Amino acid sequence: MVRLGNAVGAALFGVVASGYQVLQHIAPGAAAYGSPILGMHLDSWSLVLFFAVIAAAALLLMMSGRPDHDRSDHQTATRFRGLLRFAVYLLITVTLANAASSVAQCGPMECAAKPIGYWIAKYLR
Repeated sequence: MVRLGNAVGAALFGVVASGYQVLQHIAPGAAAYGSPILGMHLDSWSLVLFFAVIAAAALLLMMSGRPDHDRSDHQTATRFRGLLRFAVYLLITVTLANAASSVAQCGPMECAAKPIGYWIAKYLR
C-alpha cells in the first residue's frame, strides 16, 4: 500500500510537470520542440502515461482487498521475479538513459531555451 501511494504521489508530480509543459505549447503561435511520435510530442505522451499510472494504481487499489500482514520479507522477495523484475529493470534503464541523454545535450549547465545541438558534440570532434 505504501509503495502504491508513493507511485501515485510521483505520478501526480509528473502530471503537474508535464501538464505545465503541455500548457506552455498550446497557446497560438507557440511551437513545440522536436518531432511528434505517433502524432503527439513527448510532453503530451508523458502526461498521458502519468494519468495511466494513476488509473492503474486506482484499479490495483480497488482490486487489492485487505492487505496481507502475515507475509514475511522472504515471501515478498520470492514474488519479485518474472515480469515485475523486468519492469523494474526497464524503469531503471530508461531513467539512466534519460539522465545520460540530458547530460549529453545540456552538460553540467542549465539547458538552453531552444537547444540546437548536443553539448558533448563539442568534445567528440
